[in-house]
Amino acid sequence: MKTFFLGRESLPHVQRGQQTTIVHCLQPVGVKKTLNQLVNDCLKEKYERTFKKAHVGQDLKEFTKRSILYHFHPTRLGSIVGTHETTD
Repeated sequence: MKTFFLGRESLPHVQRGQQTTIVHCLQPVGVKKTLNQLVNDCLKEKYERTFKKAHVGQDLKEFTKRSILYHFHPTRLGSIVGTHETTD
């Protein structure tokens, strides 16, 4: 199972909106979360309000997953987000 975490305390400038929510949901530094946990935490923070199109139900969760993974690209948040693979 893959988990994600913030790899450092000093954070570069992040875009307001989706990136800010993702970083907030990964705090404090070092706390590991699965993608599903991160999706649920982001949705509690009203992440879906940043989408141009309304998504509901399972489509909302899948679209949120894809959006978060998009932001984990090295040129976006990937430089501050670490991953850890476990054999659960």
